[in-house]
Amino acid sequence: MSTPNWANLYYQGRCKAVGVPWNEEEANAVFQLKIPVEYVRMGIVTKKQYDEQLQAVEEYVKKHGEKPLKFMKREELVQVGKAYGLEFNLVHTTDETLRELITLKRDKVETASGEFLGGTAKKGRPRKDIIS
Repeated sequence: MSTPNWANLYYQGRCKAVGVPWNEEEANAVFQLKIPVEYVRMGIVTKKQYDEQLQAVEEYVKKHGEKPLKFMKREELVQVGKAYGLEFNLVHTTDETLRELITLKRDKVETASGEFLGGTAKKGRPRKDIIS
């Protein structure tokens, strides 16, 4: 018997992390309630939590003009990464790694141009892509 290909399972949204399967509550959220895996991986497992988070993200987008990296789906992260000229392997690069690469690239662009482009706060503190 062979070991499952965890990287592929993760990419397909069929596990929480590489080597970590969904627990019962998370599996229910993903497969029955149809909550996107990006949200379930952050601990959002009920429709009420999901709806509240969607509303918070919409308000953030209206205020800042862009969606926080933390709430971008994989396809959106790939587009942003390619727009920054990043090269990565789609199968082996996790969403978290992609977010980190984009953040690092934004920091370099900000430093080079002297403009605030969203990678870090003006005083050098990391920007918080988390909506409470």
